[in-house]
Order: sequence, then C-alpha cells, then structure tokens
Amino acid sequence: MRRAGSPGRWRYVLSKGSVGCDRSAYGLYSGWAGGMSFYVSSASYYTISPEAPSAVVWDGAWHHVVGAYDGARVRLWVDGAQVGAGTPANVSIAYGIGSKGVYLGTYRGSCELGFKGDIDDVRILNDAPQQPDPGLPVIPPTPGTPTQLPVGGSAGSKGSGSSSQRSSSTTTSG
Repeated sequence: MRRAGSPGRWRYVLSKGSVGCDRSAYGLYSGWAGGMSFYVSSASYYTISPEAPSAVVWDGAWHHVVGAYDGARVRLWVDGAQVGAGTPANVSIAYGIGSKGVYLGTYRGSCELGFKGDIDDVRILNDAPQQPDPGLPVIPPTPGTPTQLPVGGSAGSKGSGSSSQRSSSTTTSG
C-alpha cells in the first residue's frame, strides 16, 4: 500500500464482513493513532495487533503489509519487520457477522471508513504466512494504543455474531 500522510483513524485497507459502523471479522486499517493495525473480532471482543507508527507506513513509499492471526497472536508486519511482539489471543473469529464480503479500500457498514491511497497485489490466505527474516529489527509499536477491547467499546469494536475458529492473514504489497 502507499499513501503520503495518515488517512486518520479507522480507514480500512481491507475488511471481511461488517456490522453497522462497528467491526469486521478482521480488518487491516489505520488504527487508533492513525498508523496501521490488524485486528480479529470474536462475538465478545476484538484483538488488535500492535500499531505501526504513522511515520513508518504513511511516508508516500510503497509498503508490504501483512496482518495475521495464527491462533496464538495477532501480528502485523511492515516490509518484513514485525511490529512489536504481537498481541496474545485465543479467540474464535466471528466470520458470520453482518455482511460477509471481503472489501478492499473500504468498510461496508453503515458509515464511511474508506481508505484513500494505493493498494496493490492483495492476498488472503487460510494460514498465517511464513515468519519474515528474524534478522530484521522489530518496529516499536505506537505507545498507548489498545490491543483488546470489548464488543461495543468504540469504532471498530461493536456488534455480535456467530463465530468459527480459523486463522486468518491478509497480505497487501506494492
């Protein structure tokens, strides 16, 4: 993906399903501080990867971004480097919530949370991707951003639905 300057909070590069203006089964989006995050949601709460700082992803250059949940941690990588250590999680992703489509560059709920920027070469996999080069430095996450919130807590965190245990990953590159 590519964009110069943060798009603001909660602008979706990719979303799977939607409930009102609340949440998706999973989403790759500009997070709480306007950087980049990946989350998965259950019927009770949603778990968010550590947020990549805005300056790392919104510098006008192309970035390869991967969000994944492997059944143990929700993680985000930017250009092969992991952001933080991931967020511990043992959740069943609520795949059956609201609409069931996969949406690129937007969130198809009851609000406008579209991403304005460039997106290229999107892949959605059933399994978490191979771990990137362990020799790359870890990207320090944006301090003070939440990593788990109850359903109904704030934008990107409300709704309900049935759930099904699966891992999910999303890859975008340019």
